[in-house]
Amino acid sequence: MKRFRIAVPILFVSAVAGVMLAGCARKSGNDTHFGEPFTTAPSVTLAQLQETPEAFYRKAVRVKGVIERQCPVAGCWFFVSDGQGRSIKIELGDYLPKLPQNIGNAAEVEGEWIKKGSAYEFIGTRVTFTKKESP
Repeated sequence: MKRFRIAVPILFVSAVAGVMLAGCARKSGNDTHFGEPFTTAPSVTLAQLQETPEAFYRKAVRVKGVIERQCPVAGCWFFVSDGQGRSIKIELGDYLPKLPQNIGNAAEVEGEWIKKGSAYEFIGTRVTFTKKESP
């Protein structure tokens, strides 16, 4: 009986932790999502962000691109490219500290476009990685 009293709380805590961890990374097909679900934030292009940065300053937006480089240790930042010669840095470390490597895969990221010194940076709060199709 005493073992039962100890085992039940341990099993309950383990089950809750498992459910919480499963919610951090949701998969569907070739997609893996990290963070809360996307909101209704509008999608913008990298060109729009770079050509009119003040128009998007501190606004929630969503961007898409192919990952060119990624933090080799924790994957917490990466650069996405639009295939037209434009790229931006996306920082996720404050919200999603450990992410798998996805260089060459597509990313859709929601967050805010902020000013960092004299440049701009995208602070992401949620991301979906889409693995490229195998030939």
